[in-house]
Amino acid sequence: MKFRWLLLITIILGLLVGPLIKNIPGFVVIALGDYTLQTRLWQAVVVVIILLLFFILAYHLLARLWNSAGRFKNWSGGRRWKKSRQQTINGMIALAEGDWIKAEKRLTSAVLESDTPLINYLAAAQAAQAQRADARRDNYLRLAHLAEPNAEIAIGLTQAQLQLNHGQHEQALATLTHLQNLAPKHGHVLLLLQKLYRQLGDWQRFLDLTPHLKKIATLPKTDLDNYQRLAWQNLLIRDAAKGGIEAIHTLWMKIPKNLCKDAVILSCYAELLINHGAHLEAEKLLRTNISKRGDEELLYLYGKVKSDDPSRQLAFVEGLHKKFTGSSIWLLTLGRLSLANQLWGKAKSYLLQSIELMPRPESYQELAVALEALGETEAVINCYRIGLTEAIDKPILNSAVSRSSLPTQH
Repeated sequence: MKFRWLLLITIILGLLVGPLIKNIPGFVVIALGDYTLQTRLWQAVVVVIILLLFFILAYHLLARLWNSAGRFKNWSGGRRWKKSRQQTINGMIALAEGDWIKAEKRLTSAVLESDTPLINYLAAAQAAQAQRADARRDNYLRLAHLAEPNAEIAIGLTQAQLQLNHGQHEQALATLTHLQNLAPKHGHVLLLLQKLYRQLGDWQRFLDLTPHLKKIATLPKTDLDNYQRLAWQNLLIRDAAKGGIEAIHTLWMKIPKNLCKDAVILSCYAELLINHGAHLEAEKLLRTNISKRGDEELLYLYGKVKSDDPSRQLAFVEGLHKKFTGSSIWLLTLGRLSLANQLWGKAKSYLLQSIELMPRPESYQELAVALEALGETEAVINCYRIGLTEAIDKPILNSAVSRSSLPTQH
């Protein structure tokens, strides 16, 4: 439209100004080497005007072509971006559905036009991990780092989690140690690190992390307390196996006071003392805490203590009838201490009552000792037979004490 008006105005001006220009006197001479060109002035003016109009027209045509090319480019790029986004969405859906091959293919094919290459590569790494393609997984993680160098923590956490899921503990430890150096207080780094330490059984390093773990809201306090309890139990058992009674005493002094009062830790410590012959120390420890707590597990261990005054032990346990009335563990302990005092009939009575409440293989074993001392040979054989049957048929139910045994990790 603008061009039409410009052309119309030019024609009108030509008609009005043309006769005036034609009467302008003078000549224009152009010399070029050996050649000269002579023309009248008004003709030269007309030529200049025509050339000017030509250049203006050419400029507008080129500008319009350029704008058209830009619009085509934008349209084409937008179309590719939409296609890439849809591919990414399809890849994420396939990943959620467990179609690893399809997910990896969609995510990687969309990455060139994607405005979120980091997400594409991290998700593709997960898909490759599910196919046990470690080399491709690591390559995607490398490409993710190249795409987003500032996302090193996020990429490292993804890598560590994948390594943990794949059982690559050494690689995961190297990755998490590097991340901890980069961000010492990063909550998720610490969570993965403590999980790895527990899987590796590196309890000392786990305990070194606990001051930082207490500040992480996503780790419940009850879980952290259980993990600490498990750590100290394992360290006590480990040090006892390596260094004997002195190592047990040394480590006990390092355990926080609040955990020293914990029934599980106390049971573990007392059992290790008994196993290493420190019966006098174990007797004092157990007597004090049984009086305060009324804990069956501590009472069970008290029955295994071999002191210089078994009659005193028996009198102490008999005095606990108000706390442990109806307890099979209390009756088993009374039976054992009665055996230690060679009170065979009393031991038989207590052990039969304990078996009636809860038939345990060890109760039958202790009863057999009492029956043998009483000369009831046939009953002894029958007692061993029943005890063996109980041990085979109900190994878990007949386990007298679970907390004092070697702790297992969950």
